[in-house]
Amino acid sequence: MNRKELSEIRRRIRPDRNSIYKIYGCYVNANGDIISEFDTSLGIMGEEETEMYLKLIRKAISGTVGKHLLDIEFTADQITQSENHRLLMKLNNSSLADSDARKELYDRIISSVVFEDRNFLILLASDTMDVRPKESDGESFDEFAEDVHRYFICAVCPVKSSAVELKYNSENGRFSGMASGQIAGPPETGFMFPEFTGRSGDIYNALYFTRKPALINSGFIENVFAASVPMSAPKQKHTFGYALSEALENECSMDVVSSLHEEMCTRIEEHRALKEEDALCVTPQEVGLLLRSSGVDEEKADSFRKECEKYFGENAELNPNNLVDARRFVVETPDVRIIVPGDRQDLVETRVIDGRKYILISADEGVTVNGIDINIE
Repeated sequence: MNRKELSEIRRRIRPDRNSIYKIYGCYVNANGDIISEFDTSLGIMGEEETEMYLKLIRKAISGTVGKHLLDIEFTADQITQSENHRLLMKLNNSSLADSDARKELYDRIISSVVFEDRNFLILLASDTMDVRPKESDGESFDEFAEDVHRYFICAVCPVKSSAVELKYNSENGRFSGMASGQIAGPPETGFMFPEFTGRSGDIYNALYFTRKPALINSGFIENVFAASVPMSAPKQKHTFGYALSEALENECSMDVVSSLHEEMCTRIEEHRALKEEDALCVTPQEVGLLLRSSGVDEEKADSFRKECEKYFGENAELNPNNLVDARRFVVETPDVRIIVPGDRQDLVETRVIDGRKYILISADEGVTVNGIDINIE
């Protein structure tokens, strides 16, 4: 899914825009036992309660594509033979009304979710949207729907006990210590199936959500989707850096890394300015050409390409947003950490003086030490 398609789905999860009739769910204790199951009609809910439920559902498709939202791809064999994919299709085709299928999904999720001895809540919501073809201006729609897209969203939310607070008691006219009970927090994980790609349902893909990009629940992906676990954004960055240093060896200098960082940031900025719908990506071959333009010899640039293929797979497409932090440029030693704005890496350089290696920082003005203005002679 691209940014625009995802935004279209997100805008639907509002009280006045969706066709969600029921919220299904179950409340699970820390031991994995289901305390209660429920299905609640939005039609009998108050406006405030409806928005609370939809807010949690909406959170399960929030965040950045490639970091919080990851594509789960199903193979052709899985589409025809996998019990996991068959379960997802059964749930979607029945708009979640199949109670046996819901129970099986609950069991798969419960066996893979742990929230540090906390209870948790599983929420399911099914929506059906009319898909109208876009006009040439990209905004207006034809009067009649061309297709119908049915999908459902799952949100897995940790539950915590609220703190005891002083609250006013109207019966005795006093403030007393009271707790409001169990509170469902924002989802830690979840998914949407199927994806909405090219303005139609895509049963070859599910959209997996993780609130913390570094913490992908591999057990959840294996139990629910029986699919390969995608590499997290932090791991992509670490792996990319490792491949670079391994391949370039002594040619992996400050100048090379700084030049690569600058080029990646430029591409990110241009992509943002153009408001492109599809995610930005670069191939190892493209990065190899950037390395060559930075002075790296052809053999080592090719070695980097092979390292990338080893870790990311052949024909890999990498998101620069997961490889560099466009907001800052960081230089570290075991004892010192230097951070400068992402577009000012020119302030930092390395140099060897009298046989010792130094990191030099341009400091022409405005230098303070412990908050005290100092002068550099």
